[in-house]
Amino acid sequence: MRPRACFAVLPIVLFAAGALAQEGAKIPRTQRPADAKLYLISPSNGAELSNPVTIRFGLVGMGVAPAGVVSPNTGHHHLMIDAPAPPADLPIPKDDHHLHFGGGQTEATLTLTPGEHTLQLELADQNHVPFDPPLLSEPIKVRVKRAARRSPRGSWGSESSSRSRAASRCGSACWMTQSARRAAIC
Repeated sequence: MRPRACFAVLPIVLFAAGALAQEGAKIPRTQRPADAKLYLISPSNGAELSNPVTIRFGLVGMGVAPAGVVSPNTGHHHLMIDAPAPPADLPIPKDDHHLHFGGGQTEATLTLTPGEHTLQLELADQNHVPFDPPLLSEPIKVRVKRAARRSPRGSWGSESSSRSRAASRCGSACWMTQSARRAAIC
């Protein structure tokens, strides 16, 4: 039985491989209005931000619809983080640098690593394929600040001052964190 199953699947695999290997095979692209404009409402270029970061998308001359919905002059957003625009004749990849908002979202709240980032939007059709011509926002640069270290709560103050207080109360061998100090009797 196994050889028959292999022979039944082989033509399907060969057909799929041939279709992928075809030169010049293009994915159909959807035309967009010439006056459509895509932009980032916020943050602004050069902004210094703290996590979490809320990004708001703006669109003029077209509408927003979830992925898979076929409706004239509509698309859904993709946010590129620290990545150039992908090739226009292929679906936009989905990875850590290309975020898909296929539910028709017009904003996102993200946690970005501290440091400088480049953000850019691209609008795509129901199949995640860029419009013809591609509709891209201007890229912006933002800087995400490192989270400030918060001192532990309690009467002892910051971790470093609590260590010195614990040492002075308990002797030089008694270095402990605030949580350990609560459980210990010096």
